[in-house]
Parts: sequence; C-alpha cells; structure tokens
Amino acid sequence: MTVLTKGEASGGSVILVLRDRAGLTTVLSRTNLGDGRSEWREIVGNLPERDPKLLETLEKQRRYDPDLWVVELDIADPAQFIADLPSLS
Repeated sequence: MTVLTKGEASGGSVILVLRDRAGLTTVLSRTNLGDGRSEWREIVGNLPERDPKLLETLEKQRRYDPDLWVVELDIADPAQFIADLPSLS
C-alpha cells in the first residue's frame, strides 16, 4: 500500500488506485448513496499505468476535493478485491 496523496485526517474522501500484476489500473471512489449507506464505484478501469485518461481523472478528483486521500494498492486480483469491498464498508 502506498499513500499517493494525503488528505484531511478526519474528513477527507478516499480514492483507491488498484494496480494488477499486468500493469493495468482501476480507480474506485467511495460514494454516499444518501440514505446513510455508501458503496465503492469504479471511476476508470483496466487502463495502463501511464494512460492520460487515468492521470487526468486523478488530477480532476484532486482539484475537486483538496482533502482527498489517494491510496494505491498492488492487488493480484482486482476484480475479486472489488467484489469483497462491500464487506469492508
């Protein structure tokens, strides 16, 4: 795990950057559903590490939320990790 951007310690949003062994990246954002629940949603998926769309998406999120935390995880099976995320909420 690597913290790419540190946000507000008590209230910053979190984005997960999942990198697989093939070098592909998926970005997830925690989204409030408005009824006290939240879920992880894919912002972009299966992009190469240096893809301009990936870099643009992360920069846009940082501009929108300066308190944002960006955490990178090297995951063998991102699809399984994403499937297990509801249990981590």
